[in-house]
Amino acid sequence: MKKQVFEQTKLKLPNLLLKLNKAKMKFKSKVSKKLKAN
Repeated sequence: MKKQVFEQTKLKLPNLLLKLNKAKMKFKSKVSKKLKAN
């Protein structure tokens, strides 16, 4: 049972990291735009 959960998590992890990275990039671009605007 635990091994199954681990396998599922292992599959989901790269996806989550990808989403996190995208969110970070969006946030960074927003911040840099604000800084440039000021």
